[in-house]
Amino acid sequence: MQLNTKHFGTIEIDEKGIINFPEGLHGFEDVRKYVLLSNQEEETAFHWLQSVDEPELDFVVINPMTFKPDYDIDIPDEEVGINTENNK
Repeated sequence: MQLNTKHFGTIEIDEKGIINFPEGLHGFEDVRKYVLLSNQEEETAFHWLQSVDEPELDFVVINPMTFKPDYDIDIPDEEVGINTENNK
């Protein structure tokens, strides 16, 4: 699939790599489909979360473990959308 972006021009993406945020991101609730882009030619900690539907929207993202290997976060199941009733 070809994706037109503001910062990267026209790029080819695999539709299987599309990340869907059913409720959108905070402040961007109407934008739900993104793809994670990285520069394969350079080793860098920075990547981009590029909107599939809004060419001008992208976010710089990092893997926190790159800078803090023992990074850990406890997110309650209800926050990540896991139905705890069905998992018992």
